[in-house]
Amino acid sequence: MLLDERRRDSSLAKVYDRVSSTYDTDWNGIYKKSRRVNIHQILAHLPGPELDSALDLAVGTGNAFHDLQQDVHIKQRIGNDISPGMLAVARKKLSGNFTGICDDVLHIEHHVRPKSQDLVLCHFMFSYVDPDQILARAYRLLKPGGLLSIASSTQQALAEVHRDYFPYARRLLKVDASLARATTPKTHASLCETVARHGFEVVERHHERESTSFHSFKDVSNWALGSGWAAQYFDRHYWLKRIGATAWCAGARILHSPFYPVTATNDISLLLARK
Repeated sequence: MLLDERRRDSSLAKVYDRVSSTYDTDWNGIYKKSRRVNIHQILAHLPGPELDSALDLAVGTGNAFHDLQQDVHIKQRIGNDISPGMLAVARKKLSGNFTGICDDVLHIEHHVRPKSQDLVLCHFMFSYVDPDQILARAYRLLKPGGLLSIASSTQQALAEVHRDYFPYARRLLKVDASLARATTPKTHASLCETVARHGFEVVERHHERESTSFHSFKDVSNWALGSGWAAQYFDRHYWLKRIGATAWCAGARILHSPFYPVTATNDISLLLARK
C-alpha cells in the first residue's frame, strides 16, 4: 500500500471514530430508508429463513445486521470496518454470533476464506475504495449462487447541488477536481454495468432519487460532515482539517443566504446481485 493510501485510511478511520457516537442519528433517515430497500431485496431471493454465514464489508455500527436479523437467522456474522469506534458500537449492538474485524477492506481475504459466504453486504463503500477491487474480492468470498447486496451514493447528486445552488462553494471546495478523483460511481447505470462486468447477475435494482431539504448550514453539516459522508469527495492529501476549514468558510458565506431552504436530490443505487 502506498504511503498516501495509508494516510487516507488513517484519516477515514479518524473521521468515523469521531462520528461513531452520533452516526445512528441518521439525519433525515437516509440510511434507514436505504437499508429497508436492501433488506427487502435480500429477503425476496433467499432460499430460506436461515443462512450459514454473512459478511458485512463495512459494518459501521451494525445496523444492517441488526435489521436483517429480524427476518433471517444467520449462524455466523462477520463484520469488517476500518474504524475502531464504529466497530465498538456494532459489537455492543450485535450480541451472540458476531465476529468483528478492524482492518482495511482490501485485506479482507486475510480474515475470511474464499467461497465461504452466503451473503456479502457492501453498503456505501464504493465512495472510499475502488469498486473493481471490492467486487473482485466479494466474488471470491461468495459461495456459488451467493448474494451480494450493494448500496452506493453516486456523483450525480453532489454535482447537481453545487451546479444549481452553490456555484461559489463549488469553486472554493474544488468540487469538480474532487469528483474527478472520487471512486464513487458516476450514475446508477454505470454501477449496474460495473457489477455485471465482474461476473455477477444483477437480480434486483432500485434507483433512489429523493428530495432532501436543507433549511440552514447546520442541516448541511449534519448530513455531510456529521455522518462522515463528505469525506468521500476530498483529496487524500488535504486531510480533515482542510476539509473542515473550507466547508466552514463556504457555510459561513451562505449561512444567511436567501438560497435557504435548499432542495437537493439524494441519489442512491441499491442493488442485489448473484454470483
